Order: sequence, then structure tokens, then C-alpha cells
Amino acid sequence: MKKLNLISSLAAIACLATSAPAFAADDADGPFFGKKAPGKWIVGAKYVNVDPNVADTKDADGVGIVLGYEFATSVGQGTSSFEIEYINADEGEVSVVNNLALVPARPDAFGTYEADIINAYFTYRSPGALFYKLKGGLSYVDLNIAPVSLLDRDYEDVSIAVGVGIGYRINELGIIEVEYTQDSGDADVGTLGVNALLTF
Repeated sequence: MKKLNLISSLAAIACLATSAPAFAADDADGPFFGKKAPGKWIVGAKYVNVDPNVADTKDADGVGIVLGYEFATSVGQGTSSFEIEYINADEGEVSVVNNLALVPARPDAFGTYEADIINAYFTYRSPGALFYKLKGGLSYVDLNIAPVSLLDRDYEDVSIAVGVGIGYRINELGIIEVEYTQDSGDADVGTLGVNALLTF
């Protein structure tokens, strides 16, 4: 089931990604089947705090990559883009509350959890050096909570996710952002992240 959901998610993301050239202009010498893309590519990295929204489970730190395409046509003088993110977080501690059977023998017995997150968003950034951003799209989350007891829990879901943030355009090529994202699925994962992006 996991593989099927992941394949379905990646297929949906691929379909959205391949729709980007439809916004391109006609050009017989262009790279996209005779069309050129007058917008900008986005490449970057992110550092995130992952909140699994599970009782007695601490947040985890994670890292990720961002790939996207910024469309040439402005939206309200701002910019719009399609972006794909991959985030991996692990080694978050699970409270002993979830491991009561082991407390007498091992009071320091904490479990761990790990999360793999793939997001596909349409994003809007307002004009100006200092800007706000809004984003919405699909999120695939595979969250495994593994206490040292037998109470392992696994959440896998594809759901709608939204996010807000603020950022600063360093120059025409560089962007720094802080953002919060929340998915609406059973996994109920929230992330607070810092992005460092290049646009070219």
C-alpha cells in the first residue's frame, strides 16, 4: 500500500510539473518541444522543524531540497511558481509516556520517529524586496513512530496542505524565507522551515 500511494503521489507531482511548459511562449528553438520557458528555475535547500502533532512526541529536525519553476507572467505584480520539496526528518524522541511498560527497567528508554515528506505546491510571492508568500498543494507524508515498546504507529497519507511565510530577496538570484506549512491529512504534520533559494 505504501508503494502504491508513493507511486500515485509521484505520478500526480510529475503531471503537475510537466504542465509548467504550457505557460511557455512559442519558439521553434526552445527546449520544451519547440517552446521556450521565459520564467526562472528555482533550486534550494531548507532546514525544518517537524511537528508530528502526536501527544508526548517531541519535534524533530529535518533537511530538504526544493526544485521549482517561476512563471514569467506576474500575478498582481507578484510572482507565482510551481515547486516540489523533499524533506527527511528522523531521530525525534518519543516520550516515556508511550513506554510505561519499560520505565521500571529502563527509565531512559525513548523511542524515535522518522518522517519522509514530498510536497508539490503552487506558490505566490508578493512584490518587493521584503515579501510574504502563500502556497497550497498536495503533501505525501510517511511518518513512523517507533517507541521501544510494541506500540509502533505508522501514518501514511496524501492530503491538501497550505503554508504561509515571509522572505527577503537578496538580489535577482537569491531568496531567504521563513515559512510554516500544515497538512490536512491523518498524519497532521506541521513544519516550520527556513529556505535558501536560487532563481535563474
